[in-house]
Amino acid sequence: MKTKKLIILLLTAASFIFFYVIFFKTDSDASLLVVSHLRYKELLNKTSPEYIDNEVVRVALKINNQYKPVLITMINDVYLPFTYSWLCNTKDMNIHKSVLIITTDKGSKEKLNKFWPEVNVVALDLDEMKGNQVYSRAGYVRLMIRRTEILMTLLNAGVEMFLFEVDCLWLTNVIPTLHADSGYDLLVNPVAERKNTYAGGFLYMWPTNKTIELWKELTKRMLSLGEKIKKFPGNKYVVESENDQIYFSALVTEKFGGIKIKVLPLQDYADGKWYSLPDKERMASRPQVINNNWVEGNAKKIDRAKKWGHWFIKEDNSCDMNQVNKVLKEYSPKILA
Repeated sequence: MKTKKLIILLLTAASFIFFYVIFFKTDSDASLLVVSHLRYKELLNKTSPEYIDNEVVRVALKINNQYKPVLITMINDVYLPFTYSWLCNTKDMNIHKSVLIITTDKGSKEKLNKFWPEVNVVALDLDEMKGNQVYSRAGYVRLMIRRTEILMTLLNAGVEMFLFEVDCLWLTNVIPTLHADSGYDLLVNPVAERKNTYAGGFLYMWPTNKTIELWKELTKRMLSLGEKIKKFPGNKYVVESENDQIYFSALVTEKFGGIKIKVLPLQDYADGKWYSLPDKERMASRPQVINNNWVEGNAKKIDRAKKWGHWFIKEDNSCDMNQVNKVLKEYSPKILA
């Protein structure tokens, strides 16, 4: 009887090891096994958040092992034109193999894979987040909650990353400069005219213990917010004191857990206030990046980008490289040096 029980025990252990090796081993032995607690049945559901998160980790680790850092952003279908424009803007900067775009729908992924095959794309199953997602509305906040969760998973997996948004203009490849500041945990970008406020969508993160602890706290707060607004319709206003940027800024300001932070200068990494600077001051500036924020609504952002010549796609979504080269030459002569 004892022998029979021992055989059953050994077979059970062998089965566990087999399924662990087949389903849970990632590309990096040092990485956290994101889905090691999942049941086999859940793994077969390729639309589950757990499966998708593990796919994001797999792709991110592959990039991280070759290029480092991973340039990560999240978009929905409405942001595809901005994504195309940014990809045209950065076409000759040799960074596209490092880019990981997370889309909220499969259709956007298919289009990006077709037109920009070098770029890494993973699709979430979040069709409810299609269309315009306006800042401080419940739909937008839910998108930020999901982004925060994914970044937590990537930090736990040991991924070094630069979080950015595609509604911006790059006048040079800033990655080598940012990557060189490896003595810090985080590189953060201040928000113009708002004391102790830092951009939630423009930051460089090393997967240090202190970064992970700060992000755990941020994730905890965001999930709590998600519970508060879970019954809100997507267009319902959420008070501005309740969002990822406010929570993140508070943690940065208090230097949560002793985290070591470098604040990036606004003159180099400008936000949307750059567009309203006096002409003389604006023309004298030489930013490396200009984020197209401080305006609400996707249509208004596109109108502003077009007005300033910072729109780089034609009607058929092909690149207008003449316009790209014109803008780079006009605003950033250091590129040509």
